[in-house]
Amino acid sequence: MSRAETYTGGVYRLTLQPRIRPVASAKAEKPPKTKWVAEVSPEARAAWLRMRDEGGWWTAQELGRELAPDLMDRAPCAASRWLGALLKRGHVALKPNYLRLKAYGVTARCIPPAGESLEPVEKPQIQGIEQ
Repeated sequence: MSRAETYTGGVYRLTLQPRIRPVASAKAEKPPKTKWVAEVSPEARAAWLRMRDEGGWWTAQELGRELAPDLMDRAPCAASRWLGALLKRGHVALKPNYLRLKAYGVTARCIPPAGESLEPVEKPQIQGIEQ
């Protein structure tokens, strides 16, 4: 069988054109590759500060209710975006569990945002115990 007998309507590209590279007299030095990540939003920073100072594990619903009560039903969605941005940059940790519920917290392995530290500003008061 010849190629003409097996043709099914597709386009055959039998010729390859050579790649033409421009000739450069001197190679320009490339800057070193660095991973640039934008700073988090003020709302995400406030969420991180609340999580750091209060401690424990937080869900998006709890954090949204605390920080954005004026958003009402949209507060968990907004808090979920803040927590996703913080998680992407390594500022918070995701609690390992087998449930579908995601809980976030600030741990010793987390990277603090620029200008912040992992030490809480105020120690949270425990009910019934005076410090």
